[in-house]
Amino acid sequence: MNAFQHFAAQHAALHARHVLDEPARRAGRRPPSDIERKTFEHVRAHGGRTVAEIANALGVKSPELYAPLQRLKTLGHIKPNGTSGAITWRAA
Repeated sequence: MNAFQHFAAQHAALHARHVLDEPARRAGRRPPSDIERKTFEHVRAHGGRTVAEIANALGVKSPELYAPLQRLKTLGHIKPNGTSGAITWRAA
C-alpha cells in the first residue's frame, strides 16, 4: 500500500465513523435546542416583540434568550426590527 492509498483508507474510515456517530454535527451543523425552537415559534407567531416580552411569554429570563436569538438571526430565520433600546424581533 502506497502513501496515497493509506491516506485514502484513513480518510474513508474517519468519514464513515463520523457520519454514523454524529450526523447532525457534520459540517458545523447542530440540531436546534428546545429554547431555540420555542423562541422561533413564538417570534413567528407573534412578531414585533421585545426580548423581555418573548422571555415573559416563554417563562424564562431575558438573558437566556440572547444566544438563541443571535443563532436564529445568524441562520436567517429571524430579523431584528428597530434601533438600540427598542429592538423587536420578527420572522425573516
